[in-house]
Amino acid sequence: MRPNILMPTMIFMTRFYHSFQHTCRFISVSKHLNKIFRLTLFALAVLFVSSCEEGPTKIGEGILPGSDFVTINSTDTLNVWSYTLYDKSVRTDNLSVSYLGQIYDPYFGTTTAEFVTQIRMGAAWDDQPFTIDSVKLRLTLLDVKGSSDVVHTLKLSEIAEQIYTDSAYYSDRQVPLTGFEIADILLPVLKPDTINYVEIKLDTLFGKYLTRDTAKLFYSNTKPDFRSFFKGLYFQMAPSPDPMLVSLSLILSSGSRGYSNEIVLFMHGSDGVKKEFYFVLDAVNRNASFSRFSHDFSTATLGENIGNIINKESKPAASDTLSYLQSLDGVYTKIVMPGLDSIKKNPVFKNIAVN
Repeated sequence: MRPNILMPTMIFMTRFYHSFQHTCRFISVSKHLNKIFRLTLFALAVLFVSSCEEGPTKIGEGILPGSDFVTINSTDTLNVWSYTLYDKSVRTDNLSVSYLGQIYDPYFGTTTAEFVTQIRMGAAWDDQPFTIDSVKLRLTLLDVKGSSDVVHTLKLSEIAEQIYTDSAYYSDRQVPLTGFEIADILLPVLKPDTINYVEIKLDTLFGKYLTRDTAKLFYSNTKPDFRSFFKGLYFQMAPSPDPMLVSLSLILSSGSRGYSNEIVLFMHGSDGVKKEFYFVLDAVNRNASFSRFSHDFSTATLGENIGNIINKESKPAASDTLSYLQSLDGVYTKIVMPGLDSIKKNPVFKNIAVN
């Protein structure tokens, strides 16, 4: 018997094993090398093409005259002055939001907001006998600021001058009145920083006054109508040591299913049937309106007295480091750079633009 001799076979020796199936590594490596070569060739071609492209800012440079080129320089040596200005007369007709009441700020003092508006009949008058049972004012207050937990009172006054949607009205406009008014209208306690829907009972005298001549309860573009019979209302909130400011819209919002601000007459006819009639503030056919704003800067307690720096356009002192900006047509800031004018007038800088 011949003995069996075993010899270990190393991995590198399997390459020489006789086989018609090539599973060796040299085939897979050649495939990857082919892909790498093609990708490298494509990248070199892209790089070559892009290096030959002229920059877009230089195209046509050789055919343009020198005057068409702009040189940009910068400077940080110009002074900047700021002023606090106030214009008590600004245009306020037909605003999207109207404000009513007062608000106090320790830097700006006390601001008072009021508004004037027409009211519009919500439907045609039916000319039937009627008796007024009650009158209510419904308001949608968009926002409430200040002392909303304190009772505040409103006053509604009839205006003596007809107003128009295509006329300009200003914040300091005086409001002529007829003398008819409904005063001491108690507002309910309101929730701050949210929408409040309020319904306030008014004296029936107001409803009787609006309907005292039913022959005037119509609209016409050719003869005097309800707008000249009852010209509108002046809304005011009585001053209070705990001021409050509310806002509402006299424009009907798009997509609204009904009016948000209105005066409702609850009535019954001769047959005892109850009915309602509306006088609308935010009507589809827009009412003419305007706002009034007044600012008492003397009541400010913090900072320097703002009343001493308003509308003083002289060179600011070194200590003047603040500018002021206020809402409700209050103070605003004007920025001046005195050096720009001298640059503009200097002949050395001819044909320059300052941005």
